[in-house]
Order: sequence, then structure tokens, then C-alpha cells
Amino acid sequence: MNILQKLTRRQPIKVDGRNQDENMAPNLERKLGLAALVFLNVSNSIGSGIYVLTGMASKLYAGQFISLSYFISGIACLLSALCFAEFASRIKTSSGSSYTFIYYSLGEFCAFIIGWLLFIGSLTSIAATSITWSEYFDSVFDHAIKNFTIETIQAYWHLPSPFSNYLDIPAILVTLFFFLISLRGIQLTAFFNNILAVLNISLLLTITIGGFIWGNIDNLIDTKYSNGFNGIIKGSSIVIYAYIGFESSTFAVEEALNPSSNVPLSMIISIVIIMLTYCGSSLSLNLMQPFDKIDLHSSFPSAFRNVKLMYYIVTIGPIMSLIGSLVSSIFSTARIAYTMSKDGLLFKCLSSINARSKIPDMATVWSMIICLLLIIIFDIKNLIGFTDISGFLIYSSVATALLVVRYGNNTDNGNKRLNQSLTENSPDSFELSEDRVYLLENDSEAEPGGNYFFKKNFIAILLIFVLYFSNIVLFYLLNNFESLKFFLIISIFLLNSIFSIILFFFEQTSSPPNLMFKVPWVPFLPILVMTLSIYLMMVSEATDWILFGILIIFCIIKYFLYGIHHSKLSSESL
Repeated sequence: MNILQKLTRRQPIKVDGRNQDENMAPNLERKLGLAALVFLNVSNSIGSGIYVLTGMASKLYAGQFISLSYFISGIACLLSALCFAEFASRIKTSSGSSYTFIYYSLGEFCAFIIGWLLFIGSLTSIAATSITWSEYFDSVFDHAIKNFTIETIQAYWHLPSPFSNYLDIPAILVTLFFFLISLRGIQLTAFFNNILAVLNISLLLTITIGGFIWGNIDNLIDTKYSNGFNGIIKGSSIVIYAYIGFESSTFAVEEALNPSSNVPLSMIISIVIIMLTYCGSSLSLNLMQPFDKIDLHSSFPSAFRNVKLMYYIVTIGPIMSLIGSLVSSIFSTARIAYTMSKDGLLFKCLSSINARSKIPDMATVWSMIICLLLIIIFDIKNLIGFTDISGFLIYSSVATALLVVRYGNNTDNGNKRLNQSLTENSPDSFELSEDRVYLLENDSEAEPGGNYFFKKNFIAILLIFVLYFSNIVLFYLLNNFESLKFFLIISIFLLNSIFSIILFFFEQTSSPPNLMFKVPWVPFLPILVMTLSIYLMMVSEATDWILFGILIIFCIIKYFLYGIHHSKLSSESL
């Protein structure tokens, strides 16, 4: 096997969902129903974003139309969720989310990059969430905890950014507590997460109702707004970050009941719930005060400062939402480490499953240690910007991968193998075997002449990748050359329109007969998701791109020093 084959080798789905040497090992336990999966997505999305971003986007860009910005962003995320939903319907045996989807479609090297970004991004997000929660919590007590730490314990030091300047005790304790909760098992974690999700939704609904009760409709018809529809779109590009995390249920595929239907459905339901609560609470903010009077630093507390009960509610809102985000992020981080380790791309010890609690204990423990070190050593909030780039790279990659799956498979060969699976496998294993048939009939071990990824549909696949990288170049130019803005916008529109129409006339592969969800309007919808994600990715700051580039370099080094040699696909090919 040459180097190119190793980089592009794809993971087959096992007929029984496990490798032969894993048959005697404990497995993750299926305990999560549809409601638990919905709450997992909701908790990870509703962090501090709604409380922090709404005021800024309204005052600077969208004015009293910020709820419309949230609606537009929600629709964009819903379209992206459809791509995740189809993959979740196809792949029911691995909890790696977008890492797994990319592994089964674009190959190992791309999957390792996505998995690495997911893992590192989740670790830094947990640390940043804990520090942010600590600041909100301490502010309730007028920063008494921080003052005690510095003045009495004298646990502080003078270091330049991005290093920490003192021991953040609340952040350490809250991180430690919820990691220990996670180690107790999936049921206890789900219990805490469900309560927090319901509480966070209730808080946002209360804010919405409070705005309609105490607000003034005249604030919505303010004539001072002058940014037009461009301001609304700019606001959408900011508040869309409050939706990130809607795909968290895809990390729970191995612990979900009926994952082929519950996981896709959970994402769609979650985005609808999140979008409605975001639109309602942002509308409430505009009802309470004119958009130009909004306090950028504490928009909701400032708006409700004359309504004491609501003031206390919006003050504790970020504290509760951050805890919910923390719990769901801890869950996701351990599962991506576990899945990559199980595939041989991370250290083997991380794939250990506790026989009693049925959770990936070593992945959880090591994630906890790394997060605690990040909190102690770094002021991680100054380093979190790269996760926005990672998030939208992942969304664009999943949309691209879906196009590859739709256009890169060999239908005829797949039908033959499906018939074979129907006769050779029991009914209990049919659901898993059909995944292998339809996702991976184009792998390197397919029947002779069956690798249509490089033959029959090579032109379609080439067009997909040319379109992807062309969008990156054009959006880079759009953000850096203002004089070419009109020409570049027209070019982007024509490029995506022409490529979409051309791909429409290519034959798509047949889908499994029992596929629970299938993305409509292919290739138009995935290309739209790809384009929007690339646009949002390319508007990031230069400093964030520098850190992102450093992480990619470390990722490549890690893969070639360890992953490529220890991949399970290497041993299976011997």
C-alpha cells in the first residue's frame, strides 16, 4: 500500500458493529432516547452566546431586526443539520460525529485532521467555558473569590498573555465536578444534562415572555436603523456562533436507542427549539429598549434593570447555560478521543471502556487532566478563536463529504453486494450490513472495476473539490480586496450556480432501501451549506488563522509519526 492509498483509505462499517478482537470487550451502553439526544444538542448550543452576542449584533449591525438575523442563521444551521442527519442515518456504529463521517467518505488523512480539530477544539472550549462561568459566578459576589485567591492565598503570578495570572479556583472545581459526574456513567450525565437543558430553555422563554409584558412595541419601529438588509446579514454571521453544537448527538451514536432515526431527528428538533428561543429572547431585548441604547457588555441585565425579578433571571441565565454547555462538551470530548483511539489514530489506552459504568473512562480522565492544565496555565479565552474556523471547516467538509458519497459510489456493484448481504446475513445484522454496502462499495477492496470514486464519477468528484477550493480562494479575495467586491460576489454566485447545475445532471448513487433520512435537493442544498460555511470560516481574524495553522502543523506531524502506522486499517490490510 503506497502513501496515497494510506492517506485516502476509508473505514468500513463492521457487519456486527465491532471488530473481531473487540467481541469480548465491554461496549458503550445504549441508554439515550430521543429526548436525551435533543437535550444534549440544546445544552451544547445554548451557552453564553445568546447573552453575549445578541446585544452586540443588534446595536452594531441588525438593529431591531436581530431576531430576523437569528432566524436566518437558524435556517442556515438547519440546512447543515440535514447533511449531518443523512450521515447519521447511514452510519449507526461509531460515535465520532463528523470525524466518522469524513473517515467513511473522504479518507483517513482528512478524517484525522477533522478529528484532531474536534478534540483540541473541545478541550479548549471546555476550559474557556469553565473560565467564563467562573467570571460570571464570581461577579455575583462582586469578585470576592478572585480577590480572596489573590490577596489571601496569594495564588497569582505575573505572566504575559496568553498565560493565566492567577489560580481560577471556581473554574477548576466546576470542571473537576462535572468530569467526575461523567465518569459515573451515561445515565447520571444525561440526568444532569436534561435538567440543565430544560432550565436553560425555560430561562429563555421567561425572558421572551418578560419582554412582551414589560417591553414597548414602539422600540421595534425605531426609524434610526440605517444598515438595511446588509446589516441583518452581518448580524446573522455573528449570531450563528450561538448555534454551534447542534450536532452533539452524533457523538452519542453508540449510546443512542435507534440511532438511525433518533440522532437525525434530534438535530432537526434541537435547531427548531433553539431558533425559536433565540428569536423570542432577542425580540424581547429589542422590546425592552431601543437598539442604540443597548449595553454591549451586559445587554440583557441592563435591559431588565428596572424589573427586579427579570434582572435576577437574566443574571443567572449565563451561569446556568454555561454549565449545560460544559456538561455536553465533556461528553462529546471523551467520545471523539475514544473513537479515534479505537480506530488506532490516537493512543490505544484512550479506547478503554469501564466494565461497570460502560463509559470511555481513560478518554474522560485524560481529557479532564488536559482541561485542568489549560485552565491553570492559560487564559484560554484569548486562544479560543480558532474553534470558529474549525467549526465551519467541519460543516463545509461534511457537506462536501455528502456530495462525494452521493456521486462517488458504484450503484451496480452496491446492488450486487446488497443482494449478497440479504442472503448471507441474519435479519439482526442486516441494518448494519446495508451501511457497509452503500457507503463503502467504492473502497479499495471492492470488486474489480468497482472503484467508481476514481473511474465512472471521477469528473463529478473533481468538480466537487474544484468548487470547494475555488470558494476558499474567492472568499479570501472578497475579504481582502474591497475594490473587487462586486465582481467577486457575482463570480461566487455564478461559480456555485454553474457547478450545481452541472452536478445535477450526473447520476447519483442509489440509497439504502431502509435509509431513515435523505437530504433533498442534492447537489443544491449541500453546495449552499458548503458555501455559507466557507464564507463564515474566511471572515475570521488573522491571529485565529495563525493559531489554526499551528494546530494543523502539529496535526500533520502527529499523524505521520503515529496515526498512519497504528491505524487499524494498516493491520487489517496485512
